[in-house]
Amino acid sequence: MLKEPPAKVLTGLPGTGNVMDLKGGDPILASVAGKSKAPAAIGGIPEPPPPTPLCQSTIDSWKSHKDPALRAYAATCDCRNGPNAQPVCGAVQPPPVVEPPPVVVPPPVIQPPPTVQPPPAAQPPAKKPGFFAKVGKWIWNNILKPIWDNLIKPIVDLFVGIYHKIKGDTKCGNTWYNADKEFCMNGTAFEKCGGESYNPDTECCLAGKKQEKCGGECYNPVNTCCTNGKKSDDMFSSTEFLLENCPNRIARTEDRTGVSNGCSVPNSVKAVLQAIALAQGRWIWDFNDPVGGGESTTFRYACDAHDACYADCNNKSVSNLIDSAKQGQCDKNMLENKMDDVCNKLGDPKAYKSCTLWKTAYLAGVWLKGETHYTAAQKEWCKCCPAGSK
Repeated sequence: MLKEPPAKVLTGLPGTGNVMDLKGGDPILASVAGKSKAPAAIGGIPEPPPPTPLCQSTIDSWKSHKDPALRAYAATCDCRNGPNAQPVCGAVQPPPVVEPPPVVVPPPVIQPPPTVQPPPAAQPPAKKPGFFAKVGKWIWNNILKPIWDNLIKPIVDLFVGIYHKIKGDTKCGNTWYNADKEFCMNGTAFEKCGGESYNPDTECCLAGKKQEKCGGECYNPVNTCCTNGKKSDDMFSSTEFLLENCPNRIARTEDRTGVSNGCSVPNSVKAVLQAIALAQGRWIWDFNDPVGGGESTTFRYACDAHDACYADCNNKSVSNLIDSAKQGQCDKNMLENKMDDVCNKLGDPKAYKSCTLWKTAYLAGVWLKGETHYTAAQKEWCKCCPAGSK
């Protein structure tokens, strides 16, 4: 801070040089010191103006000083502490300016360039019909077509109708069809399915057999389930799927052709049976009739019933049993008992003994391999579907 300038040294005063000497001197000067009031003007001399307060006079003197730094300093002073006090100088610091946080500008999104569609291929200008084309079109529309529609076509239709009548065809809408191979429905001819007509809206023709649609769609009931109008795969299509996981089974088809094949004997077992027969001095020509007595001693009907029992998906007599018990029931009721019926009808003791021997041999083979054949038959002829399926 700048130092205050020194006070002015008053000149022309008595030699003591202090203010106190003014008391005994000129009364006008004594009033400057503030000790006494100057008397009224004497002899026409005007009264001096009142003195300027000390603080303001000091500031004014600095403002008029030749030093620019002092003048600038004076501009920061005021008399806030009183008119006769020392000036208070120095600029009041303004509150700090709070800078706003920087604005984060996101990076610009780079848009992919627009797909430029290739310009359409220039179409060749339509070729205007020539003179002969115009003439030909006029001749067709005004001469030939009326002749065809009114004269030739009716004659052709007449002969076509006579031809189909001779063949025995029938008219369906605007077409002819063979009633032996086709049927007519809503004016449209359809090929028969296995010699029968069917409703194409609700049925399909699959391998020559009518089949009801599933939810409006055709499906193969041999390997597909239909549950509440929705198709699903047969779970037996997986070879690892166990029978006990599917107690409710549905027949794959109503056609049971091929279920029974008589007394099928594996080749390895055939060699054993032939050895037994050779020990009796004979040879087995038909393994359905190992006894060799013909129709009276054949086991074929017992074996056929046994095969059908193995392939039965809903065997009512054994449906509440587990699969091992079902198989046992088939072995007992459809094979052993029916073989016993064959043997018991033989009056010759020797034939009866031979019959019971072969019955025991066949049952032994079933007891050894029956479970494998039962599982295979169930998966071949039955499908595993959710309850309520078809």
